[in-house]
Amino acid sequence: MEYTRTIERTFAASDDLKLVVANRQGKVEVRGEDRADVAFTATLRARAESEEHAEELFDALDLPMSQDRGKIEIGPPEFFDDEFDDMGLIESWLRGRRDRVRIDMVALVPVACVVDASNRSGSVEVTSTNGRVEATTRAGGVSVTEVDGDVRAETRSGTLNLRSVRGSVEGETRDGSITAERITGPLELSSRSGAVRLDTIEGPVQVHGRSGSVRYRGPIAHAVEVTLRTGAIQLSVTPDSSFFLDAESGRGSVWSEFDVDAARDASADVPTVRLRTSRGSINVAPTREAATAFV
Repeated sequence: MEYTRTIERTFAASDDLKLVVANRQGKVEVRGEDRADVAFTATLRARAESEEHAEELFDALDLPMSQDRGKIEIGPPEFFDDEFDDMGLIESWLRGRRDRVRIDMVALVPVACVVDASNRSGSVEVTSTNGRVEATTRAGGVSVTEVDGDVRAETRSGTLNLRSVRGSVEGETRDGSITAERITGPLELSSRSGAVRLDTIEGPVQVHGRSGSVRYRGPIAHAVEVTLRTGAIQLSVTPDSSFFLDAESGRGSVWSEFDVDAARDASADVPTVRLRTSRGSINVAPTREAATAFV
């Protein structure tokens, strides 16, 4: 059966507030609100044969929390009897009693809070903040939405969802898809394996991937660079966009539905769209529907 225990704590907030929250197994959620403090809730979940056994598992778990002026640190959780180095601790967490306990963390913060949220096994979600965001996990999805600030997001195995960000964005996944929508600042993405979907990117774009398709939809107002080893590239561009197209496929077709004026050199008056794939097709066409507005 599954048993739960809840831990709650409230922290005072300052003008230069930064939250550093780290988990090992479970979920991490940070949500910005119109508030003057930080409310943190951890829900401990244990699979155990009895309530008494579950309480023993909970009692053996330590969740450190501290505050030093404007910096709040929570986690990572540890067992009192851990006597392992970092790599040994990862292995021990995945077997025995450690794999019976997970923690779902939720932090409600002022919107101006800077956030550094990390996890080892589980998702990370940050929404509705105005400060810089770092969101990383080793195994699980990462979601960053409605953020007015620069973002760095990374997962080794899982999806990246980046939506409505007013700032620069860096995203990386080794194995999983990436979706980026309504980004105003420069966007730089890297994927070893997985599809990349882009919609309404207002700043420069760089995408590097080994295996997987890339689809771009929206206006082109700044430089776009897409480089793939294997995979198709498809651009659906608003008809009023002007750009210099430099597209090449090692093994595959290159097709544009736009009227093309042949030119050997890029013009300084328009952005350059550079598309490269070693194996796969490239297609550039006007959008059939209006791009999503960013309000």
